[in-house]
Amino acid sequence: MKIAVFSDAYLPQINGLTFTLQKMQNYMEENDIEYRYFVPGNSGFTPAANITPVQSMKCILYPECRVTLPVYTRVARQLALFRPDLIHVMTPLSLGVMGLKYARDHEIPMTACFANDFAQYLSYYHLRALEPAVWRYLAWFYSHAELNFALSQHSAERLRRRVIGANIRVLGNGVEPELFSPQLFDADLRRHYAAPDEALLLYVGRLAAEKEIEVIMNAARLLDAGRVRYRLLCVGDGPLRGALAQMLLPRVRFLGYKVGEELQRLYAAADIFVFASRIETYGNVILEAMASGLPIVAVDAGGVRENLRHGVNGIACAPGDAPAMASGIELLIKDKALRQTMAQNARRHALTRSWDHIFDQLFEQLRLLGVDMPRRRQRIS
Repeated sequence: MKIAVFSDAYLPQINGLTFTLQKMQNYMEENDIEYRYFVPGNSGFTPAANITPVQSMKCILYPECRVTLPVYTRVARQLALFRPDLIHVMTPLSLGVMGLKYARDHEIPMTACFANDFAQYLSYYHLRALEPAVWRYLAWFYSHAELNFALSQHSAERLRRRVIGANIRVLGNGVEPELFSPQLFDADLRRHYAAPDEALLLYVGRLAAEKEIEVIMNAARLLDAGRVRYRLLCVGDGPLRGALAQMLLPRVRFLGYKVGEELQRLYAAADIFVFASRIETYGNVILEAMASGLPIVAVDAGGVRENLRHGVNGIACAPGDAPAMASGIELLIKDKALRQTMAQNARRHALTRSWDHIFDQLFEQLRLLGVDMPRRRQRIS
């Protein structure tokens, strides 16, 4: 069984999609599934042998992203040598279209992942008028897939309303609870960022308009006004970093991108995770924070709902409501017993969302399409 995977995002870019691609790659290698990734080429990253970089350029609007050039003939030659049994498309952009075209031209099954709800981004960049046209394009694209994977019930419903008759399965994402764990707590690291009588809050994600991080900053202002003892760490980067830093909030620090053990230790050092984006298709960072034993204060919207249970493993507030977010944070800071109970519930929930479980479901769905592939190896403990 050979799978060709197309994605318009890949390393060294850091986001939920590129992280998922890494985990999927690990799973396929462990289970003897032959694959080839087709991803944007980037001079800052040296790909492995089964990664095919495709010529690309920086996106003007979002320099972190790459725009793949229309070099379909070159891609088709590589595909002809690989001879895939299935095309799996992670993004509906230029590389995704190349995957779609090859699947149609050669009558190969194509599956797709609705991982980014691009239509929802438009209003944050004053482009709401383009939303109907974008949805027409997305409906056309996803209608060609024999099976579409949505990351949450929210995303599935949005896609189902636009792509009539589409075959859609909710899959979700996973987490590695042995890597994101409260066992990684480092007292020295925590002391570095917060005093013993201060709660340590954490945000992880892009510093971009669609993440609505200004809601978190406004909540921080309200906490300052109420003389609440806290520190807030913002992990990530993006176009709003300069503007956010100019807000000069004394208890907020911007740490830039962190990955691997450094990121895992930051999660474990924190007390509460905060998140304000209402347009997530899933929200990987929510699950990473839960696995690390953090209660969540986040919006009651989008894919965040897939894991956040108000009053159980966190506090849900209305989108854009900074006072409600500040109140939720303050409640968890002052009520240590509630915070600990929610932390335990969060960890317990994350333990049910392993990557092996997620990919077992994915490849079982591919088997149901009639695509032959080896069964997953049983790990020997």
